[in-house]
Amino acid sequence: MKVARILGIFAASVFSLLLVSSPALRGQAKPAAPASGGPVNLYQDVVSHQGGITWAAASAPTIPDDVCKIFKSCSNGAAKAFVMPAATLGGVKTGRALFLVPTKDAQHPDVVLEDQTTSSAYFFLLGQDGSLNSTAYLEAGKPWYHIANSLAQNKFDRDVKDWHDWASKLPAKKP
Repeated sequence: MKVARILGIFAASVFSLLLVSSPALRGQAKPAAPASGGPVNLYQDVVSHQGGITWAAASAPTIPDDVCKIFKSCSNGAAKAFVMPAATLGGVKTGRALFLVPTKDAQHPDVVLEDQTTSSAYFFLLGQDGSLNSTAYLEAGKPWYHIANSLAQNKFDRDVKDWHDWASKLPAKKP
């Protein structure tokens, strides 16, 4: 009986050691590559195809002043906007827009994404490498907040994928 108990403890120890040393469980496993074969850079997608985008008319949505203050952007001219048709995402009707905001450096405008429902809105400022630089958040009946990017990363990732799929079908920038 004692031998069986000792062997059981030994087997459990070896199994635990194998689990702990597994690369996947230590966070060292490599993430799956995106389906497109490489990382997505929505900033480059938008800037390189801006001539092929049919920007909205003057009645298009705008970036709220509070968001411009949070991003320290929007100060050098009116942003161009493109509105994606409303979609139901996760059971919630969602409106999304993309803004191209002129900056002092004409070659590097700011790219801002909007994700809005009836109860909340997110604005995402993209970095030139396609990463999420800054997030502004509005909850119905409350003021705008500058929130940690990690709180909105899932929503940002979903939106970037949808916008990248849309942008990949655009013609190249017109000369």
